[in-house]
Amino acid sequence: VIMNRPLTAIDLSVDYLADRNQEASNIVLVFYAIIAMFSLYGIFAGIETVSLLQANLSYVGIRINVTPLKKGNFLLAGIIVALILNLLSNVILLIFISCVLKIPLFSELLYSAIIIIMGNLLGVALGVFIGASNKKSNDTKTLMGIVITLVLSFFSGMMGPDIKVFIDQKLPVLARLNPISIISNSLYRINLLGSTRNIREGFMVLSLYCMVLILASYIFLRRKKYDSV
Repeated sequence: VIMNRPLTAIDLSVDYLADRNQEASNIVLVFYAIIAMFSLYGIFAGIETVSLLQANLSYVGIRINVTPLKKGNFLLAGIIVALILNLLSNVILLIFISCVLKIPLFSELLYSAIIIIMGNLLGVALGVFIGASNKKSNDTKTLMGIVITLVLSFFSGMMGPDIKVFIDQKLPVLARLNPISIISNSLYRINLLGSTRNIREGFMVLSLYCMVLILASYIFLRRKKYDSV
């Protein structure tokens, strides 16, 4: 007796295991990388947020620095606004992919949304850090954001699935630390493989990045002094 059934009643020609293997289209993989890169576009809103807090870069910064209010409150408000704006741009991109290009990317909306939101928050946090950590012009900071985003996107496989496979096989540590790789790989596992086992690890890494970058940015902003405002 096997599984409460007589041995003679079991049809050995039947495969009782569901095949979980799915053919992942190269186009779908590239679109996951594009979504991940687009999530990090919050980097530009983050740079602009910090510029508005600095008296030497904007008139708004002059007004903020003469008020008794804490910079941390303004920084938090700026991060929230930047996050919302970038999420709206993400929604537009996803609607375009789904309704215009007719490419189905998501089967698990909840987990996918969590990863995308964390990616957007990381983009804003990285932009805030770039804006607060140096005294370069806004144009230079924006260029830094573009270069960082493109380099991370390249190593995540946006330029082609072959690069992603090479990085995963030869430099797995880089794949696990690259935020765009974390986002795209998480979306791949969630929606194509139906697996959420490794989502917690990616979520924790992205959260750690965000906390470290925001804390460091706040420290940099507090240390900024001006001869006159």
